[in-house]
Amino acid sequence: MEGLGWVTLAGGGGYMTYEFLKALAGKRPDSDGKVTLTEAKAWSQFGEGDLSVNVNSIDFSGVSISDFNSGGIAHINLKSNDHYFRNSGDGLVYGNLTLNLNRDGTGFTVSPDTYNFDPRWENMNEFGRNLKTLAGGILNSVTFYGPIPVIRMGKSYNFIFNGTYYFKSKNK
Repeated sequence: MEGLGWVTLAGGGGYMTYEFLKALAGKRPDSDGKVTLTEAKAWSQFGEGDLSVNVNSIDFSGVSISDFNSGGIAHINLKSNDHYFRNSGDGLVYGNLTLNLNRDGTGFTVSPDTYNFDPRWENMNEFGRNLKTLAGGILNSVTFYGPIPVIRMGKSYNFIFNGTYYFKSKNK
């Protein structure tokens, strides 16, 4: 993958190069209705504005109508190891989302959300989450300019979710 803008490091890991991310951010990553982790990172570092996402591009197969409270709201964490976790790419990009059950209970919409690395220090029960969030923020800010690592802090931006996800019969 080296030729595609990926620098392979000892131990098999790697990071995207500065040139690759900058070129990627020149394109709208949401033109296909889905945003990958690479696209989310590039947009954070070099893009401007919000991104639109088709809700049906996200794996919500672990969500059922029983996850919604009496007000028709569900707060889910796509990156946790509970029953919502189906796709690590979705979890790393979108993290926690708020779902809104439609009136007839056949599906839901997703509230706008922010791509950021925000620790929540007011709740010490989230200490582990905060450490992972800080680590993610650091990894999100590292790019390579040739062989030289460069720290480039990204900007927060919003995801605007379009469409309705309809439950499959097994999710109801």
